[in-house]
Amino acid sequence: METIHLDDFLHEGVIREKVFREKVAAVDWGQYKDKRVLLRGCADVVIPTWAFLILTAHLAEHAVSYTHLRAHET
Repeated sequence: METIHLDDFLHEGVIREKVFREKVAAVDWGQYKDKRVLLRGCADVVIPTWAFLILTAHLAEHAVSYTHLRAHET
């Protein structure tokens, strides 16, 4: 299973939509083709629902399956 860490999308410690979308656009989504993917949240930062929706929209085109896990669920 591949893991995408939402920490990698933070800007100055928070999710900012413009920067988030730029970072999402820079991802090579083809690397997730036919793979299972876990979206892992941050322990110290609230991740807005729209961030998960944007990521899953991209993964839906490539991954076999995907799920998310917020840090407090570990």
